[in-house]
Amino acid sequence: TLHLDVRLAASIAEIVLPDARSLTTGELKAWLDRLCIDSDPTEAASRFGEARADRCIWATLEGDGTATITALGLRPDAAVSFMDRLSHTAKSIKTAADLRTHDQIRVDVFEDIVGGTRHDPHLETTAVRGGREPIVDISTHLSTLLGIDENSITIPGFGPVLADIGRQIAIRGVETGKSQIRFTVTDDSGERVVGV
Repeated sequence: TLHLDVRLAASIAEIVLPDARSLTTGELKAWLDRLCIDSDPTEAASRFGEARADRCIWATLEGDGTATITALGLRPDAAVSFMDRLSHTAKSIKTAADLRTHDQIRVDVFEDIVGGTRHDPHLETTAVRGGREPIVDISTHLSTLLGIDENSITIPGFGPVLADIGRQIAIRGVETGKSQIRFTVTDDSGERVVGV
């Protein structure tokens, strides 16, 4: 909450602190992110714009001889789509004789995509670049989806995003047909109203 006005940060802390001990760090982070976005959507949109303007990617050599690639400032839907595609591809090429874990196969697929080579004998280029379109789930209030309010929109398993970003994900999926977009519309209590 450091990026918020002190009074606003204090009010969010008052909401969160009583239940913080019973939450995992992931649950706590998602709740805080949602409260920060919902309490000041304009400030959240400004931070998003600055982060996108500063987007970058780099590789770091680790002490054990491996390397780490870090990408900052990605669009949330792009990140979710890419991870969905990696997971789907890994699952499709896994065989009973393959002793690699799901994560190991995903990294191998990632290396093949980035390197432009094919190290995995089970991996066809079309399995990664074509085939099933990635799936992006969003969960939101109908009023937010319609642009009546600016409450955060949730990508389940990923976290809350700005209302405008969530609406763009929905619109892009419907207009281009390049992603499978699944909607869950909720009421004020978070209960599912309709799923598409």
